[in-house]
Amino acid sequence: SESAPTAIPVPASVVCDFAMHSQHGTRHGEMNQDGVFCRRVASSAGEVVVGAVFDGHGLLGELASAAAVARLELLLSTPSAVDALVDDTPAWVVWAFGCLQESVAEAHNDPPAQYRYPGKPGSEPLVFEREDVGGRFGVLYNCTSASMPAAQIDFGCTAAMAVVVGDVLTTGCIGDAGAVL
Repeated sequence: SESAPTAIPVPASVVCDFAMHSQHGTRHGEMNQDGVFCRRVASSAGEVVVGAVFDGHGLLGELASAAAVARLELLLSTPSAVDALVDDTPAWVVWAFGCLQESVAEAHNDPPAQYRYPGKPGSEPLVFEREDVGGRFGVLYNCTSASMPAAQIDFGCTAAMAVVVGDVLTTGCIGDAGAVL
């Protein structure tokens, strides 16, 4: 699910500091599949603050969140993109989510030939080998280090983004992610 970006005024006296926290789940051992992005960017309107959390899910969910973080960094690397962000922040957030979705889809369509998960505490790492099987499954991962069924490659990430331009805070989210103010 997705919601339209929401903009609210922020009093000018508020100091814009930010922090993010991520806690890994237990499904993939000690692996944290989340990606975090925090940047202050110079613009013609002054300093802009962009923060986002990407919650990876599924086997290789950390690749999805890493792809989203890398793409957001790239989106903010050009002055014209930052100008577009300042000119219409809600529209830019929607556009950015579309670009991030493209990057996650590219990562999904080109999974690594071998993958290694650290495993749960006290257990050996899990090693997966990619196998192209065709048909409706396409690509599966077979675990070569433990007896377990083949796993279909199915991953992605949710996203929550907050942008501060001047005295306006704009938030947006995709999936079951959300921001708490």
